[in-house]
Amino acid sequence: MYRYATRHCTLYIVQMKAICFDIEATDRGEMLELSMFSYPEKKEAYHSYYKPVKSKEWKTTEAIHHITPAMVADASRFASERSKVQELIDACELIVGFAIDNDLRYLRGAGVNIPEKKPVLDVRDLVYMVKGKECDLRYGTVPSLSKCAQMAGLDFTEESDAHSATNDTLATLDLLDALLQASGHKLDARLLNDLDACLEEAREEQLRLSARGVLRLVPAPGGVYKIKNNHLDQNTPPLADGELAIQVDSRYLAEHELRTMFDKRQDKGRPMHYILRKADIDRFLGYKNVYNPVQELVYRNKYGPRRYRNHLDFDVK
Repeated sequence: MYRYATRHCTLYIVQMKAICFDIEATDRGEMLELSMFSYPEKKEAYHSYYKPVKSKEWKTTEAIHHITPAMVADASRFASERSKVQELIDACELIVGFAIDNDLRYLRGAGVNIPEKKPVLDVRDLVYMVKGKECDLRYGTVPSLSKCAQMAGLDFTEESDAHSATNDTLATLDLLDALLQASGHKLDARLLNDLDACLEEAREEQLRLSARGVLRLVPAPGGVYKIKNNHLDQNTPPLADGELAIQVDSRYLAEHELRTMFDKRQDKGRPMHYILRKADIDRFLGYKNVYNPVQELVYRNKYGPRRYRNHLDFDVK
């Protein structure tokens, strides 16, 4: 055991005892199969099929995992097995899985107590940390288990191996081992700390990039201009004839400040229409801002698509 100091605390680093699991379920999220492996031993500590309580058929998920109603017709209900699963969850120091959020939800929904403070490692996140730059992965868009395994040089294919709970769990641990070896980490508190820091940085960068935008003055019949608020990316539409545009680092903050800037120019007979002079348009063209994560979130909630408030209308004279 050794110590690892961070800004916030001192972590005592030891290899963590983990349980890795995978669940196959019905279309309604009732469990059909559960496999649980211990780590670092990589031995199957538990496996069972279950007969669902409510679902009679599950054609969508059956096409993926190939578990038919006939295969589980004589299986136990999960309720009769819950204590065995709970015992393994209680005994482990860390829960491991791939895209594990659904699996955690299935277990909790079936009455298994998984404390929020229990550490969880999603190997999909670890793929992003270790392979993200090398494989040009975007945060939040890491591919499937089989593709991640192939990226790590493992022989695991969608056609022949995936979507058995046992195979998926073992493949997840093989992928974990490959990522730990590639990164020089151990399965310990320092890894979890480094992963949290990596994901937090990625989230902040994603928010910063998503805030960048193009605001446009779009001419319409009768001298009306609309201000359209577009995200800045490769899909940003080109300017049409007569349009004027500015690029900003914080687009919803810009929308708010432009509304405020032209508030006194509002046409009393037409709410949200503004009578703009040339000087007003010059102010629009000269507008700039700096990304502010707090303000951007506030004004995104106010003006964003959920409120159907992503444009402004203007009159120009």
